[in-house]
Amino acid sequence: GPLAVNPAPFPRLVAPTPLTARPFEAPGGLRVIRARYLGGMMSIEIEGLPGQEYALTLATPWNVSQVTGVPGARVVNAEEGTATVTVTIPGSGSRYRPIDLEVFFDR
Repeated sequence: GPLAVNPAPFPRLVAPTPLTARPFEAPGGLRVIRARYLGGMMSIEIEGLPGQEYALTLATPWNVSQVTGVPGARVVNAEEGTATVTVTIPGSGSRYRPIDLEVFFDR
């Protein structure tokens, strides 16, 4: 069907996009293990490379109020219908690290 223009009835993850990865470096991309919305909070399990910045785009009928689970996580744009959360995976090294993000909303 056509692309939805209306906000989702509840938040959902639209796109994991590595911001700083150069073309053809997809192996460094963010891995989304699980994303689920429950009772006003979205739980997103991700794996990423330490020091790498990633963006997660959510379709949401509400503004994102807070993101926990990784230091320095921020909401880049919370326009109506979408929100983009950027996270930088802490630590160092070349192995993927698991992160449990919790995204809270103003409902």
